[in-house]
Amino acid sequence: MKNYYILAAALVAFAFTGTSQIEVQEDFDSFNLGDISPQAFYWRTWSGVEGGVEDADVVNTFAFSGSQSLNVDGSGITDMIMLVESLPSSGIYSIQWEMYIPAGKEGYFNMQADLTPLSDPWAQALMGGNVYFNCGGLTPGVGMVTGLTDCSTGGDEVIFAFPHDEWFTVTNIYDLDAENWGMLVNGTEQFTDYTFVFNDQVFAGLAGIDFFSASGSNEYYVDDLVLFLGDITLATESFETKGFVTSMRNGQLTLSANEVIDTVAIYNMLGQEVYNSKLGATSATINMSSFATGTYIVRASINGTVGSIKVIK
Repeated sequence: MKNYYILAAALVAFAFTGTSQIEVQEDFDSFNLGDISPQAFYWRTWSGVEGGVEDADVVNTFAFSGSQSLNVDGSGITDMIMLVESLPSSGIYSIQWEMYIPAGKEGYFNMQADLTPLSDPWAQALMGGNVYFNCGGLTPGVGMVTGLTDCSTGGDEVIFAFPHDEWFTVTNIYDLDAENWGMLVNGTEQFTDYTFVFNDQVFAGLAGIDFFSASGSNEYYVDDLVLFLGDITLATESFETKGFVTSMRNGQLTLSANEVIDTVAIYNMLGQEVYNSKLGATSATINMSSFATGTYIVRASINGTVGSIKVIK
């Protein structure tokens, strides 16, 4: 999977429906290791200074697909904004990524409701809440979204769950007309209708996601990021209509679908690709007898629609 973008100067789309399309799809494998902002205009540090202490790094330590991902470290300084170039202000918009947080470590992000001015890099445009995973390293497996500026309770916080030491899918669905949003982890809804509100910030548009190093306990990895015009969960439902099913017996993985399965890739829970093949058939059997016992992600492409399913060997 390679990165591609839909911008004013490059209107290339992959349509799921007449009103839904991918705007950005990024797996970080096309970048050099190191600071990301000098390599891509849609990644900006909070201050706008490229290649400095705020910059997040492309690394090959962990990856969900391919061999590279984006790392936000525990410096307490890294502050990386993934810009939504189209700045949507109405309709439904989805942002999804794969996330890996080692045991004992913390993750964080927030949504920006306007592009922060470079003339005043400390100007806040945060709305939709501060989202903490294992805040301060003190609540493993527990996350919280809150309108407060830290992870203390007593405000409008909502608690959710997530796994450590494995890749998991974060799916954010933004209702830009109602100015609220919801989040799913591995396809399970954690909260919904959380209001865009933070101090006196006025919503101008969905400007970006701020990946910040919230404390010295911070360490997380982001991969396979997708910006999607519409509700990306409906695209997942369209994959389900393909009738893709799997079964495992004696180390043999059987795949079948209602339509031709174009390609299939298998990843272990560290995100390492352990199998990849062009099938071109409605069914196939893959010999996994030599694979280690555990959980795997099977990702298939069927007539232009991509979806994933977990299997256990």
